[in-house]
Amino acid sequence: MCRGALAGGPAIGAVTIARMPHSPAAATAVIAVLQAPHPVPFLVLLTTATVLLVAAGVAASRAQHAARYPAYWW
Repeated sequence: MCRGALAGGPAIGAVTIARMPHSPAAATAVIAVLQAPHPVPFLVLLTTATVLLVAAGVAASRAQHAARYPAYWW
């Protein structure tokens, strides 16, 4: 269980420093450490999910003509 905390803590710290607090980021780190999935399928699924979520957010933002998502890119 300590490995999960050691993985989740830095993940939360990194997203907080980047000013994008997002708890599921810590959950992903904890899952990767505790479950030890095979790296290639896990990274493919993680990348696919990330692309789909960002695409959905951008599409919804463009459709609403409200505040633009994302607010800024680095």
